[in-house]
Amino acid sequence: MLQGKNILIISPEPWSDMHISKHHYAIELTIRGNFVFFLNPVKNTPSLSIKIHPHFKVKNLFLISFSCIITYRAKFHFRWLFNLFLHTQIRRILHKIGRKIDIVWDFDRGHLYQDYSIFRSELNIFHPVDQGSETLPPQKRPDVIFSVSSEILDFYSQFTTPHKYFINHGLGDVFAELAKQRLEEEYTYEPNEKLEAAYIGNLMIPYIGHNAILNVIQNHTDVIFHFFGPYSLKLEKNLTLCAVNFINKLNSFPNVHLHGLTKKQDIVAKIRSADILFFYYHSAPGYNSDNTHKILEYLSTGRIVIGSVLSSYRNLNLYQQANTEEEWIAIFAKTVKQIGKHNTIEQQHKRLKFVLENTYNAQLTKINEILLNIHNIKQKKGTCK
Repeated sequence: MLQGKNILIISPEPWSDMHISKHHYAIELTIRGNFVFFLNPVKNTPSLSIKIHPHFKVKNLFLISFSCIITYRAKFHFRWLFNLFLHTQIRRILHKIGRKIDIVWDFDRGHLYQDYSIFRSELNIFHPVDQGSETLPPQKRPDVIFSVSSEILDFYSQFTTPHKYFINHGLGDVFAELAKQRLEEEYTYEPNEKLEAAYIGNLMIPYIGHNAILNVIQNHTDVIFHFFGPYSLKLEKNLTLCAVNFINKLNSFPNVHLHGLTKKQDIVAKIRSADILFFYYHSAPGYNSDNTHKILEYLSTGRIVIGSVLSSYRNLNLYQQANTEEEWIAIFAKTVKQIGKHNTIEQQHKRLKFVLENTYNAQLTKINEILLNIHNIKQKKGTCK
């Protein structure tokens, strides 16, 4: 099903070297012999510019950049007019592609495109990996919806399609390689002389549990804390004072190392020796305590993870989950004292095997089986008896 097709990926984020789910799926689809056209978000410039160029490294991957004759602001005030010009550009893009699109794979929960009919595709997939704020427009009718949590699928329950499926986040190649190497190694776990704990992710997001994290750092001066991810030391646009204060406090601790934005290859090289991976998130707009791709990256080390509760992992017993800040602080302290118990080879292998069942290649295999099943059901329904 997912082989030899022309696939258009609609992404709310442009192509970049910092790969997230859309980029990973695009690359994996080309590996399976598909032609993939990655449609970047429309540029906010009044122009009719369209550029389609092959990726310099990935064979059969084409990147599409384009503008609309009216600016993006018109989407919010004159949607009908914005759609008119947007659809005109899509027709021109399809003409430039010169191939019939077999599959539209839409990751845009903001619904820039409110009707798939403009693409004239045979199969339309809607694949939100974060909670959206808008339900599906009435005329937007995907054939199947995939998402990383039941909560997100429930958000789109008003749509009548029977085809809604949970597909977990995927594990990128760099972390998958770490998991494979660790699974094949013959070793016994020896804790670092000073335990090392690592966090990976944007340090400016509003739902990080600042107080809980600062508490464990202050009360575990014998643990070295590493933070990998972008941060700012001054109040800038779209940043909160709480986030900036959090960074300034982190900077004041001698047992904290702020590494900043770091390439994934470099992160892997540094966290493979970590004893603990950690995070603590609390409820906030844009975060629903359902899932995060961070878990798979953490578990790819094999080491114990201490985090807040995620509904998608509640019954999997793969990491230490806390419901409250107080509970998380207590679990951290207990884990530090019993680190050998939590990082036995048996426990590490359990985590490593799980993540290797959730690589992007593995997720595409699951999706392919689902699509084949849907296709067969449709074929049977269309057969005259």
